[in-house]
Amino acid sequence: MLVKRDSNIITLIWNDHKKQTFSNFLTLARMIILTPFILWSLVSGHHLLAGIVFISAAVTDYLDGHLARKWKQVSVTGELLDPIADKILVLVPLVALINYGIVWWAVVIIFLREFVVSAGRLYANGREDLQKAIKVNFLGKAKTTAQYIAITYAIFNMPYKNEAIILATIITAISGIQYIARFILEIKRIN
Repeated sequence: MLVKRDSNIITLIWNDHKKQTFSNFLTLARMIILTPFILWSLVSGHHLLAGIVFISAAVTDYLDGHLARKWKQVSVTGELLDPIADKILVLVPLVALINYGIVWWAVVIIFLREFVVSAGRLYANGREDLQKAIKVNFLGKAKTTAQYIAITYAIFNMPYKNEAIILATIITAISGIQYIARFILEIKRIN
């Protein structure tokens, strides 16, 4: 994590001298190109294509961070945009998949968790003392993996797709509760 933070995200990205990296390109591609293409594929009934592109986009999520660390290209831009790209990649297909029979209330729970966590991250962005509270942990990574697997099941209309979505929702909810608890404890500690 970088030493000093400004709370204005646009300023942070604008002033980031490492913003033009391959890792950030993968993140932007996931957010701006792949996710809308997945949505179009789902809406137009091309589930095989949507599934292949979704899996490719999920792989870029794991690749971008790995490559940034390996190539020493970790950047403020990547730290800020990667979580946004991840949430877009999860939420857009989930909303579209409601029309194909996945349980709507699970989508609502996942959406609420992602909204609360994103709001907390935005709040903490300008506060160096809260960086520990928003650090990604194992449960957050497990949540993302469970969501990707469940969405893949749903896109391909596999047996037990709703059970996979419900399991991902449970992991998502637990992750959200843990995040909120860490955030509250960290705020109490510094006050």
